[in-house]
Amino acid sequence: MPPVQCPRCNIIVNVDDVPESFRQRAAACVQSGSVVSAVRLLHSEAGQPLGNAKALAQHLAKRPGLCQRCGRSIGTAELASCSKCKALTVSW
Repeated sequence: MPPVQCPRCNIIVNVDDVPESFRQRAAACVQSGSVVSAVRLLHSEAGQPLGNAKALAQHLAKRPGLCQRCGRSIGTAELASCSKCKALTVSW
């Protein structure tokens, strides 16, 4: 899948380069309230460029199935744009 641009903030997010083994760990960091830990994991351990690590961590779902920004239900797709606030949410 090609990189995706968030309609709300215009940041480009590339999810394909993240190894599967790191996806659930990064999501768990964000869901436990530590976005910084997710950035560190994605950058230092998964080898993501710092910009993409930050973009991914900022757009990861804090709760599965809900928009990462406003909390509205968005379903279970890996990438979804919220119909209310237009923010991109990455659900791993």
